[in-house]
Amino acid sequence: MAHIDRKYHLDTDPVGFVILIVSNYTAEELAEIESCCVTRILGARYNIDNTKCIMKYRGDTPAVLLSYPTYSFNEIHTILKHSSWCAPETSD
Repeated sequence: MAHIDRKYHLDTDPVGFVILIVSNYTAEELAEIESCCVTRILGARYNIDNTKCIMKYRGDTPAVLLSYPTYSFNEIHTILKHSSWCAPETSD
C-alpha cells in the first residue's frame, strides 16, 4: 500500500475551536497558541473589527487552551452568522 500524505488522508480526530481577543496576548503567547493549532494567526478568521480570531485545533484540548471556552463546529458556525463576524449583505 502506498503512503498517503497526511493532508490528503481523512482525519478522524475531533476538532475544537477557541476565540481569541488578539490584543490580550504578546507575540510569544500567540506563537505558543498557534503552535498547537491547525489555524495560523495570519490565516485565521477575524471578526469585522479585527479584534478577535478563531483558532482551530485537532484532538484533545491542548494544555495552553484549557482555560478557554471551546466551541464545536456547529457552535462556531452559529457564531459566525452574527453581525460582528460577517458584513451585512448589500443590495446593488
